[in-house]
Amino acid sequence: MYAENALETTAKVGSFQRARGNLVEDVVFEGAVMCQKRLSELIPSFLKYGQFELSFSPNTVSKYQECLKIIVRDYGDMAVGDLNQLFFTDLKAKILMRGAGEARVASMVFALKSFLKFCREYLELNVLDYKKIKSPKRRRREVIYLTNEEIEKFIDGIKIERRWKGNRR
Repeated sequence: MYAENALETTAKVGSFQRARGNLVEDVVFEGAVMCQKRLSELIPSFLKYGQFELSFSPNTVSKYQECLKIIVRDYGDMAVGDLNQLFFTDLKAKILMRGAGEARVASMVFALKSFLKFCREYLELNVLDYKKIKSPKRRRREVIYLTNEEIEKFIDGIKIERRWKGNRR
């Protein structure tokens, strides 16, 4: 039987044996063999790694878990090796078409990008290079400044009362 990472090696042409239940089948491939592990298998380890190794805040862990859960729900429990740049383009388009804002798109992309970094660098799996994934561009917002007159009006509207202990009014 082959080592678990035999599925995650890169080769031009070849074959390997894959276990399916009690059966072992020969698989012939051409090109690179990507990691066959499923998203749902690796998400709990990723969240634990983020929390304890990278010191992610509880909010970040929760947000990443939510984002990855949505991806599994909407796209199925994909093999992490199946994630490619076209997938990210499709993901961004679908999220925007649902009416979500730029921040939501960014959080989904960053969660998945961080997940791929974990898979590639920590688990040493053969997955898409996370550096190739482009973060969504944010539109620049116009900054509106208050005029001197508006600032004075604002400051004048602040009521300041001073009461001292022995002083009754």
